[in-house]
Amino acid sequence: MLFNSFVFLVFMVAVFLLYWLFFNRWGKAVSNGYLVVISYVFYGWCNWKLCFLLFGWTLVTYLIGLGIGRRNEKNDKKGARWLSGLSILVGIGALCYFKYTNFFIDCVASVFGTTAHHLDIVLPLGISFYTLQMLTYTIELCRGNMKVEKNPVTYFAAMNFFPPLLSGPIGRAKDLLPQFNNERSFDYDLVATGFRNILWGLFMKVVVADRFGLYVDAVYGNISQHTGTSLFVAAVAYSIQIYCDFWGYSLMAKGVAEMFGFKLIQNFNRPYFAASLREFWSRWHISLSTWFRDYVYIPLGGSRCRVSRAYLNLIITFLISGLWHGAALTFCIWGLLHGVFQVLEKMLHLHKVESKSHIYRAFRVAITFVLVTFAWIFFRMPTFGDAITAIGKIFTQPGALFIDSNTMLQMALGFMVLFAKDVIDEFWPNKCQLVSNRRVWVRMVTYVVLIISILLFGVLDGGQFIYFQF
Repeated sequence: MLFNSFVFLVFMVAVFLLYWLFFNRWGKAVSNGYLVVISYVFYGWCNWKLCFLLFGWTLVTYLIGLGIGRRNEKNDKKGARWLSGLSILVGIGALCYFKYTNFFIDCVASVFGTTAHHLDIVLPLGISFYTLQMLTYTIELCRGNMKVEKNPVTYFAAMNFFPPLLSGPIGRAKDLLPQFNNERSFDYDLVATGFRNILWGLFMKVVVADRFGLYVDAVYGNISQHTGTSLFVAAVAYSIQIYCDFWGYSLMAKGVAEMFGFKLIQNFNRPYFAASLREFWSRWHISLSTWFRDYVYIPLGGSRCRVSRAYLNLIITFLISGLWHGAALTFCIWGLLHGVFQVLEKMLHLHKVESKSHIYRAFRVAITFVLVTFAWIFFRMPTFGDAITAIGKIFTQPGALFIDSNTMLQMALGFMVLFAKDVIDEFWPNKCQLVSNRRVWVRMVTYVVLIISILLFGVLDGGQFIYFQF
C-alpha cells in the first residue's frame, strides 16, 4: 500500500479515527494490538503471504530476546553474545537469501563461463529495513543497553509499526519500545505536525520527485539516443528525484507515526547543503548511516586504530552499504566511491570545513554535490556498462538538450518551491515559516496552495517509491 495512493488515504482516515475514538480509549494493550493488526493489513495488502515472513522473523527476534534477557540475569555474557550472534546470522542469512542468491549464481556462472539459472525468489518489501531494525533489539540487549521486552504484543507493535515498515526510517528498539509501553493521549499539536509532514512529503514525492522522474526515465531509458548534455541534466535531475522521493517517504512515515502519537527519527537534514562527503552522510538517510556507523564501522575498529586500517574500515563499511542497497555491481561501485571519496577527504584534511568564508563553503557545497551526483549515476544505472556509456557521453558528446517547455516549467516550479523551503530551513529556521507559521490563516493558505499544487502539477498515478526495491 503506497502512501501516495487513494487507497492509503481511505485506509489512513479509517484507522486514525478508529484508533483515537475507540481502541486507544481501552488502554495501551488494546491499542497496541490494534496497531499490530492494521500494520499487517498494510504490509500484506499486495501480497498477504509475505506477512508470514514478517511474523516469523519478529517472533524469532522476540524469543531470542527473551533468551538474552535470561542470560543477562545470570550474568552469562558468553551465552548472551552467542544468542545475539544467532539473531544476526539468521537475519542476515535470510536477507542474503532473498536479495543475493541470484546475484551469487550470476557471479559463479560468470567465473566458470556457464549459463545462470535463476531461482524464482520474490524480494519481500521492506525486508532490508525491518531486518536491521529488529537486529538493534538483540544487539542492544546483548550490550546491556536496554531491558528485555516480555510483552509480545508490545514488541510486535513496535517492530512491525506500519509507517516506517517498508522504507524506514530505521528505528532503534531502545527508542521505539518505550513509546509503545507508555499510555497515549490525543495531542493536537503532534497530530497537526504529522499532517504538515505528510502534506509536504506528498508534495516532494508527486510534484517534484515523480515529475523529475519522468525526465530521468525518458533519458536514461534510451541512453544511445541522447546527447551528453541531456544525460548530464538527467544526472542532476536524478539527484533531486531520489532526494525528494526518499525524503518525501520518510517525512510521510514520520507524519503518519505522529498522527498516532509516536515520534520517529528525522531521516534527512538537507544533505545537498553539505560541504563535505562526511557532512553529507551526517545529513542523508541518517537512520541507515548511523546504523552502519554503530554496528559495522565501530565494531571493525572505527578510527581507533592505525590510519591505514581506519581508512580500510571506512571503505568496507561503505562497500557493505552499497551491497545492502542491491545485488548489483553498480551498487557496490556506488558504495566504494563514497568510501574512497571520504578517505581522500581525510587524507587531504578536507572532511572538516572550518573556514568562515561563505564563498569557500559554497564552493565546497558545489563540489560535494558534483561528487554525489557522479556516484548516483552508478546507483541509477542497471549495468556498469550503461553507467560508463552515460559518463563517457557527458564528457565527450555535448549537444542539444532533450526537453520541452511545458516539462521544463513544471520541473522548475516544483524545484523552486523545494529550494526556497530548504534555504529558509537551513539558514533562517525560525523565520519565514509557512506550513508551521504561528498565524492560523497563513498555515491554512499554505495548506490550500500545497493541495492545489499537488492536484494540478503532481504525477498522481501512485508511482512506487525508489527505496521500495531495497
